[in-house]
Amino acid sequence: MHNVTSDNLEGGRQLTEHLIELGHRNIAFMCDSCIDEVSSVGDRFGGYLNQLKSAGITPNSEFIVESLNVLEGLPYPQNDVSIRLLNAVKQLYSKKITAIITENDELAYYVLLACEKLNISVPSELSICGFDNSMWSKKENISITTINQDFIEMGEQISHILLQSSCAADLVPAKHIIPVKLIVGDTTDKPRFDL
Repeated sequence: MHNVTSDNLEGGRQLTEHLIELGHRNIAFMCDSCIDEVSSVGDRFGGYLNQLKSAGITPNSEFIVESLNVLEGLPYPQNDVSIRLLNAVKQLYSKKITAIITENDELAYYVLLACEKLNISVPSELSICGFDNSMWSKKENISITTINQDFIEMGEQISHILLQSSCAADLVPAKHIIPVKLIVGDTTDKPRFDL
């Protein structure tokens, strides 16, 4: 079977590299799903880990939050889901993290709202990154630092594969990885130095 996907590994690496270049060393990774459950999330996490190690930073398991299962229940303001997200952000912040990479822009947006409720200033006290360059990365007059996935190129690749498949029954399945690009927004800056 053919597979067309964004370079999620590279995207995770680029976000982590961006934060490290700003001076961050305590960088958390947060996802709504289980890291192993969704291959794109696993690849993004792999890029995060690889870049930390390349920079000589030992990954800290306390900075990894997975299986939040909050996106289905948001944006309801006072339910267990929003409280769970608030508690996760509060706990990470208390562990002296200075940046959070989330699995996607939607989760990054809700982390941003949680920070507002917790009076944590973004990006001066905490930097936040998303992934996808979706509508969630551009809400309410703020742009979230994210990774752009080239969905047009992905669609073109899929169309090309479908056309080839209809003409050649013996087409060998291949994985097509589409490059990604870092989009720096308003949610990342140098880390706070009151650690």
